[in-house]
Amino acid sequence: MLLIGVIFLIVIPSLPHPLGTGLDASWAFGLNMGHFDRMIFGRDIVFTYGPLGYLIFPTFPEAEPWAVFAFAWGSASVIAYALWKLCRYAAHWTTMCLYLGVFWVCSAFLFDFPSEHIMAAIIAVSLVVAARFEDKPWFDLGILFFLAGVALLTKFNLGIIALLVALCFEASLLWRHRSAGPVLKPAAVALMIWLSTFAGLYWMLEGTPWGLAAFLRNSVEIVRGYSDAMGWPGPLWAAIAAVLCCMVLICIPLAASEIRRIAWGIPPLGVISFMCFKSAMVRQDYIHTPLFPFQIAMAALLLVALAPTPRNRIVVGVFAFASLALGITMVTQLAPAYLPSDLDRLTGRAALRNLNGFLHWKATLETWEANAKQALTSDQLPWEFRPYVAGKRVDAYPWEIAMIRANHLRWQPLPVIQAYSAYTPDLDLLNARKLEDASGPEEILLSWGAIDGHHPFYETPHSWRALLNWYDLQVASPNLYLLRRRSTARFDPPVAAGNVVVARWDQRITLPTVGNDEALVMEADIEESLKGVLKRTLFRSPAVYVRPVFRSGLFGTARVVRVNLREGVIVNFVPIGLSDLRPIFSGGGKLVGDRVASISFETDDPAEYDPLIQVHWWRQRLHDPAM
Repeated sequence: MLLIGVIFLIVIPSLPHPLGTGLDASWAFGLNMGHFDRMIFGRDIVFTYGPLGYLIFPTFPEAEPWAVFAFAWGSASVIAYALWKLCRYAAHWTTMCLYLGVFWVCSAFLFDFPSEHIMAAIIAVSLVVAARFEDKPWFDLGILFFLAGVALLTKFNLGIIALLVALCFEASLLWRHRSAGPVLKPAAVALMIWLSTFAGLYWMLEGTPWGLAAFLRNSVEIVRGYSDAMGWPGPLWAAIAAVLCCMVLICIPLAASEIRRIAWGIPPLGVISFMCFKSAMVRQDYIHTPLFPFQIAMAALLLVALAPTPRNRIVVGVFAFASLALGITMVTQLAPAYLPSDLDRLTGRAALRNLNGFLHWKATLETWEANAKQALTSDQLPWEFRPYVAGKRVDAYPWEIAMIRANHLRWQPLPVIQAYSAYTPDLDLLNARKLEDASGPEEILLSWGAIDGHHPFYETPHSWRALLNWYDLQVASPNLYLLRRRSTARFDPPVAAGNVVVARWDQRITLPTVGNDEALVMEADIEESLKGVLKRTLFRSPAVYVRPVFRSGLFGTARVVRVNLREGVIVNFVPIGLSDLRPIFSGGGKLVGDRVASISFETDDPAEYDPLIQVHWWRQRLHDPAM
């Protein structure tokens, strides 16, 4: 009973967090509204999260309360099952204490992040598979494949981790037991569990299987472009500590006993460690980086599960203790605001409060909705906007979807629901085509904003060109424009302008001369060197900047999404706010304001890119006023 009580306190999930305005709340509202409106994920909605993502960050009444409850307690039940089995398999009380102690501390610092609850379930089931490795644990491997299918539809990178770990174990089991009777049939059944879970759940959720290929393709595009577009450096000491943590983990098998046995766990341990390290280091911020030491402490238990010898328990226990200490230090230094809630979870008080909230589920939902309604009051539209959006298909660009929810508008999103997530030319093109098509949003609530120092034009250049081409200003406030769709394009088709330029880093490039009624479009091809490819794969890419110099002598610096420069960005006109765009959206036949005379490209580490940058120029004439 004591064991059951301890496990129960560890696994109790957190209650849904009330949401307000801003970037993160907006994509959570978007996932839930997309689910509620029966949009097809992968076709109508493209994002890091899939059709089950709304269950991690639910909003009500869009999310079904029973589904949120079942999903939260379903992942908790999987962790509880795995911990129970691990403790039952443990031949020594110290092994049991090691499992429970690591998960107890990790639960305090991870489980308030709903996606980490799923990550913990993946690791916990992996430990059960490892602990029963000699006994052909096909049932538990089937659970792991099932989790992989669910995770792919929840948050794509979690699904990739679960699937790769499951495949590593399956390959190891097939090889290990190749001469001990038939193993192909249970291996095929385990793999079919993943396929049927992934495809079957998608079909059930979306009502059609035909969006599945687009879901996979576009999710891979997001994963492919994430490291390049979303890299964000943090404290050097945290990065060094994470690298040292990985290096020590690599050396642990050399210090452990029964090396041949624990060697079977090295591939799945490598997958988990690398993917978690990558996530922590690409965006080295106060959210992602402190999670890594806790994740790797749980993953290291694989070596004990495979060979729970006294020596292995000591070696892994010391490593886990050091990793947990490092994680607590990172939280203290990088995210001190989380410490009070983490300590409450560590002492069990938060778990009991969460349990009380789930026991009084109806009251919890009522409180959530009241808090969300209050928080969304700041996103109420000005009164002069409301007559124009009533009954229209409306989107918010670049990412304030909370405004749609706050005003109960009819939402018609672009495929990539928040512009900064269009990390690659293909994703940017998806949004641009929707803006150019007559089936696109009738009205767009436009604000001016980008993340990580990006300039909006250089973040999603094709989408911005489509937006300027096909929308007019209808109503304006200081920080928000309401745009309506035009019947004809504002710009003429692009034509070549000037000669192809081959430039070097930090070289000043003089722009070709164009008229005041013309936009100069630049296509820049910045290729990576071999060093850059390796660093992007193992760590992250250095940021690339453009430095425009205006005719007035003023200059600035803007971060760019490197690969999206191939789509063509308007370069002779660099707005710094909505007011600079008003003359274009209002009509008048020319671009006004200070024009750019020259530009240069800069980066902190030019050796990671090709020394030569090829630049093509195009010009587009602005030919008519608003229509």
